Amino acid sequence: MAMHERLRALAAEARELWVPSSETVERRSCIGLDPHSFFRDFVARSVPVVLEDGMDEWAARANWTSWTGLRSAVGDSTRVSVNYTPAGLGDHVEHGVFVKPERRVMEFAEFCRQLCEKDYSAGVPYLSEQNDSLRLELPALMADVIEPRFAPAAFGAEADAVNLWIGDEASTTVAHRDYYENLYFMVSGSKQFTLLAPTDLALLERKWVQQAQYEYDAATSEWRTCFEPESPRIPWITSDITDAAALRVLAPEAPAVRITLRAGEMLYLPCNWVHAVQHVASSAPTVAVNYWYSRPDYFISPVHVLTDFVQQLALSPDVAPGGQSVY
Repeated sequence: MAMHERLRALAAEARELWVPSSETVERRSCIGLDPHSFFRDFVARSVPVVLEDGMDEWAARANWTSWTGLRSAVGDSTRVSVNYTPAGLGDHVEHGVFVKPERRVMEFAEFCRQLCEKDYSAGVPYLSEQNDSLRLELPALMADVIEPRFAPAAFGAEADAVNLWIGDEASTTVAHRDYYENLYFMVSGSKQFTLLAPTDLALLERKWVQQAQYEYDAATSEWRTCFEPESPRIPWITSDITDAAALRVLAPEAPAVRITLRAGEMLYLPCNWVHAVQHVASSAPTVAVNYWYSRPDYFISPVHVLTDFVQQLALSPDVAPGGQSVY
């Protein structure tokens, strides 16, 4: 059996023994959830779960759910970092190049105006910095959120980063994977998560790509792609995992797990799970907060060893989808 067929068989067996379907993803109340139970049932098994009743005491659930309340909490004149793209796609591959958004610093009131009025004339705005943005840029807002008591003990570490996400349906996060354990809290609005298990990565189309960044020329109203010749080439997923029909053709053994995360819910997304995220249209702000955790070495499970092995196979040209090298 060729290596690619073996990986297809692995994806199919993972569905039978480990990976839930969209219908069987567990939903569990946070009430009474202790670190041992959370670790045993989800972290050690590396399976996603939607957790409910975990944000009832968050002041953010009262203060951040309207544009008026959000602006009052943040402050109109507070300066924030906002990512801009021509069409709402964040980090993604375009014309064989990995392109990152342009970062602009502006007053929060102007950012809110652009979202409320759907003013995309100078690009689609998305407050989506992933550098511990909530603690670094808006530390006063940390009083409005509460880290779950079970999390640090279950992950064996304090949170590496706490990030704030504010956007609308014009923004999309394409398929990628993170090396962090992720607790994603939906404060206001809803998002659609499309997930694939780490064992599915080698079935997806990938490319080694040069890095670049968008740059907007206000004088000409044109976008440029500015290459970063000193940045290393990186492997990136080019398959659109949100396209169910295309995914069935590419990897019939690996149907995606689809989860709609609604206000007041949190998603545990294990590290190395491939995921894409889409906003659900809403007149209210779409606001989320996520906590990222790096697990120490003594918390590493056999799942991570298997995952690392599959990742290495995924970077080998002889197992590219369809038997064609993508490098």
